[in-house]
Amino acid sequence: MKTKALIIMFIIIACSGPNVPVHNAETGAAQQRSKLEPGLLAKAQKEGTVLVIVEINLDARPDERDRDKLKDQLLTQLAGTTHKVIRRLGDLPSIGLEVGPDALAILAGSELVLKVTESRFGRAA
Repeated sequence: MKTKALIIMFIIIACSGPNVPVHNAETGAAQQRSKLEPGLLAKAQKEGTVLVIVEINLDARPDERDRDKLKDQLLTQLAGTTHKVIRRLGDLPSIGLEVGPDALAILAGSELVLKVTESRFGRAA
């Protein structure tokens, strides 16, 4: 009986594999989408643009800790997309943008971005 239990335990452990995340196209896309607040892309597609706060990933480029330079690099990635800088937010590792769906896709895939959330301040009248 003990031997049978050990064999079953061995099979379970062997089948579970190491606790290493699997990276493939599907999980990569899910990770990109997870940077975006739920429903944000749908809202941008419906309304054309959305106001967002983008949190910069300071660990993305360890050799570059200057927040303004990281923000500039992120804006360079957005070249050719629907976006407008609303506010650079000073020394905070964040930037306020108005973005379209095309810019959201770039933000979702950028190593410079931790997360993108909708701005709660709304549009100016």
